[in-house]
Parts: sequence; structure tokens; C-alpha cells
Amino acid sequence: EEHPHLLDPAYYSEHELPRLIEHWDITKYHILGHSWGTMLAQLFALNSATKLDDAELQSIILSGPLSDSKSYIEAQWDEREGNLGSLPPFVQGRIHSLEAE
Repeated sequence: EEHPHLLDPAYYSEHELPRLIEHWDITKYHILGHSWGTMLAQLFALNSATKLDDAELQSIILSGPLSDSKSYIEAQWDEREGNLGSLPPFVQGRIHSLEAE
């Protein structure tokens, strides 16, 4: 509950990754996203990459993208908690607290 921004994909694609690229003074780079990272890589490429003045995205690689939501849901299903049971405990707690409000 202390860090709700960590559950927001925009935090990573619009803040974290651009700051790292600028901090390291990178001029040309490639992005590799795996699983959930494929979504972040795509968000970054669509929304943030063009806003970096001196850095140029060369390519984007999507490894194991979440393209089949039905298969993903079935693989993550927990009998007691549904999909919620597959999430880290702090995420489960945050969701339960929001549902209680």
C-alpha cells in the first residue's frame, strides 16, 4: 500500500525507463521486454521514446508476450482466490483494501 505507483505501467514506461536512459547518457538503444515487460516496452515505444531528445530507439524485442489472455488466466488461476491468488501478497492486500472501501 505504500507504493501504489509500482502497480502502474505508466510509471515504468513514462518515468523509470526514460530517466535511466537520460542518466546513463545513452544515445542509441534496444528494448527487450519479456512477459509483462512486453507491455511496458510497447507503452514506452509508443508514448515516451520519441520524447527523449538525444536518444534513439533502434529496435524493440518482445519475448513471450501476453498475447493469449485466456491461456494466461487459466495458467494463473487459484481455486480459492481466482487470479488474485497468483499475485504477490502485497498486491493481493492492496486489492482487498481497495475492494473494502
